[in-house]
Amino acid sequence: MAKDLRSIRRKNERQERVLGKNTVDPGWKKQEKRLADDSGGRQTRGSGCGADKGDVHFGKEILLEAKYTDKLAFRLDQKLLIKISKEAQEKGLTPALAIEFGQMPLGTHRDWVMVPKSVLLDKTV
Repeated sequence: MAKDLRSIRRKNERQERVLGKNTVDPGWKKQEKRLADDSGGRQTRGSGCGADKGDVHFGKEILLEAKYTDKLAFRLDQKLLIKISKEAQEKGLTPALAIEFGQMPLGTHRDWVMVPKSVLLDKTV
């Protein structure tokens, strides 16, 4: 399986060299647009860098922080979860974290979403 992932990565690197990195939107931009389109929500201008926090307002109840990686792993720590929770709480929204692994083999889920356990169990946050 690791061999398959390495060959996929090499193929993508070759394509980037041919196309030029500047001609292709980064994966995270595509991810944020796709999440907003799928939810009927909206992307946050500047990807949450200004006064409006979060990456995507998913529907009217969820503030989504989107993360994208072409690597084999994504490091998650308490600092990120605290940030997401605080920003959502300030707006009266439910926090969520979307992670997309750009190098997942075909037939495997690339997109994952993480919400507080209380949301999954249908309780108030």
